[in-house]
Amino acid sequence: SDDYMAALAKVHCLCRNWISQ
Repeated sequence: SDDYMAALAKVHCLCRNWISQ
């Protein structure tokens, strides 16, 4: 469960980075 949340947070961060660029 924790691994899933960590992966989800990582992807969310990457998406935010791509959008900001």
